[in-house]
Amino acid sequence: MLETQIAEHNGGLLSTLAKYRADTVRVWHDTIRAIEEFINVPFFGLDDDALVAWLMAVPLDGRFFRNPTLVTSVQAALRPHLEGGTVERFCRLMLQIAAISAGFRMNGQASFGAGITLDTIGDAMIYLQSRRRHFVSLLYLMPLACRGDVKLAPLDALNVLLPQVVCFGME
Repeated sequence: MLETQIAEHNGGLLSTLAKYRADTVRVWHDTIRAIEEFINVPFFGLDDDALVAWLMAVPLDGRFFRNPTLVTSVQAALRPHLEGGTVERFCRLMLQIAAISAGFRMNGQASFGAGITLDTIGDAMIYLQSRRRHFVSLLYLMPLACRGDVKLAPLDALNVLLPQVVCFGME
């Protein structure tokens, strides 16, 4: 029974990835880079404890969408401390996670593991940290699986592939 479940899991994931072009590997690699920066910036990129505390508490739930200045506030707070590309990737991922969280909530999912939510940047960091090895495993699977002709846009990578991690049991 276990071997059957593993085969179904692998077959579903492989068939999902099969429609994407080979360059999806690069797109996903870039997404993993942004995830790593998102996790590491508050702890290793900033020397200001008050800034870290504020950053960790920035909301990504419904409050985020009611206050569109949050993105510019985060950008302004990070720019003196980090390279511009890092700030842009951090903020882009923040936007993606807020959108993904809203989508999951609309479909009835508010928890992402034992007590994990995506309500704040700190919560999202915990979630992403807990899935790091799954993201990398998916990266290593892609060169074998991505044989199609569908282009995966960088802004869509997390939206498309995170549900694959969740749906196919990589959780």
